[in-house]
Amino acid sequence: MKFLLDVHLGRTLADFLVEDGHECRLVAEVADPRMDDVDILELARKNEEIVLTHDLDFGTLLAFNQESKPSVVIFRIEKINSKVFAELLIRNWADIKQPLQDGAIIIIEPSSIRIRSLPI
Repeated sequence: MKFLLDVHLGRTLADFLVEDGHECRLVAEVADPRMDDVDILELARKNEEIVLTHDLDFGTLLAFNQESKPSVVIFRIEKINSKVFAELLIRNWADIKQPLQDGAIIIIEPSSIRIRSLPI
């Protein structure tokens, strides 16, 4: 799969995901890191990428606009840790792969995941 990592997430997470066979780009490397969340969603939509973020605003924007793509994974973990994020994605991959392809907001917490199909 193809991922676009929000500015709060870094190269280390991208490297873990690339090692697992995915394509990854970082907002900070392909666009202005200060760009609006709406523009980040549009960038991901155009490139058929899934947004990985720590920012709850993405889910709100997709719900408010009744969007069905792009899918977004929101990490609800206090300490940003690329290795933990990658492990959580990989550990839950069987449960989240199809929803991500179909269009979903996935919220990953240390002990649970929530999947909301799009549009909401």
